[in-house]
Amino acid sequence: MTSVKQNSVSLEFCTSYLGISYESYAMELSLTDAAPLSVIRHDLPYFVPVQQLVADYSAAAKESATQQFVWAIYQYLHAFVARRQETVLAKVSFICLLLLVTRDVSYTFISTSGSRRNLEPK
Repeated sequence: MTSVKQNSVSLEFCTSYLGISYESYAMELSLTDAAPLSVIRHDLPYFVPVQQLVADYSAAAKESATQQFVWAIYQYLHAFVARRQETVLAKVSFICLLLLVTRDVSYTFISTSGSRRNLEPK
């Protein structure tokens, strides 16, 4: 969702992974000609280097700088949600593997090295 005021634009970043929606984040950018790119306020996670990205993209032409800046923010948020959800899926898969192995005690060795033959029978 985007909202345009007289001297600013408000952007909302909605995150998702595998078609499931997660958090939404907001940011308000200044539209004045005095500053090439300026963030008025945001609620992005602390690890997104907002000021560094502003500095990186301020040198470009205003329209392309804003587009590139917004795309960079989107990439940070998408990577965050994707890695977090992939971690959750890996934990669930590992627990399922442990349950499978503990039900059948004929397996004594589990290899997670990525080889095709992960389970070796006794």
